[in-house]
Amino acid sequence: MLLWTTFSVLWVAAGIAAVSWFACNRSLVAVLRVGLPVFTTATMLVIVGESPADSPLPRIVHHAGFTLLGVFLLMSETLRARLRRLRRSRACSTEVVSLCNCFRAASVLCAPSAAIIILLSGWRLMHDSGWSLRAPWLWWVYVLFAAMMWHGVFYWTADAKRLAAEPQKGLPRGVDWIMTAHGLLFLLIFAIAFNGAGRSWPHPCPGAIAALERGLAFLPRSWRAVGAAVGVWVAIGIVAGIAFQFSRPGE
Repeated sequence: MLLWTTFSVLWVAAGIAAVSWFACNRSLVAVLRVGLPVFTTATMLVIVGESPADSPLPRIVHHAGFTLLGVFLLMSETLRARLRRLRRSRACSTEVVSLCNCFRAASVLCAPSAAIIILLSGWRLMHDSGWSLRAPWLWWVYVLFAAMMWHGVFYWTADAKRLAAEPQKGLPRGVDWIMTAHGLLFLLIFAIAFNGAGRSWPHPCPGAIAALERGLAFLPRSWRAVGAAVGVWVAIGIVAGIAFQFSRPGE
């Protein structure tokens, strides 16, 4: 425990020092937009790869990631509700610009790190617990979260950037409602994960998942289910990216 604590303090201190050094000559948000996800990924790879098999650390950071994502979504809903009220009352444009910038900053800083924490720690928990996407409840939690994550990567990020660039135009009503649905989807995922194993859920393709795991026979047995989960995540990302390019070819 002392070794992990010492390493954690030094690792975070190194991250802060690196960000401070880069931020001296560049925009802090621009630096953090790239630096924070990279730092989070590196940190999670250390936790996933080096923490002992019986360590509670992956589960702790997994729950922390869900908490961070929930706080971000709640903050996002609050900011957008405030923006809607200001536009209806035609209030001060300065506050509108400030709220739009806050929304974009939160979107590019909080959400990516939370998603990375949840994804990588989730893969580690799958390995430690022997879980597989053949379990219906885990399939739905995982696929819904992956869809939510890729929607954030492509659509949410682009809409937040557009809102900050043109604050007086605001978000289209459809986009605003989709963002609200994004938050409600998080609640559904949480509900399934909280009590999913004790219920009967339909599974659209257990045979395909089993075949994918068999195709990964070159991996250690304990990592084949994780490898299949990585493949599903990549496939969902490819579909989301293609859909984004067709729906918004100019972006």
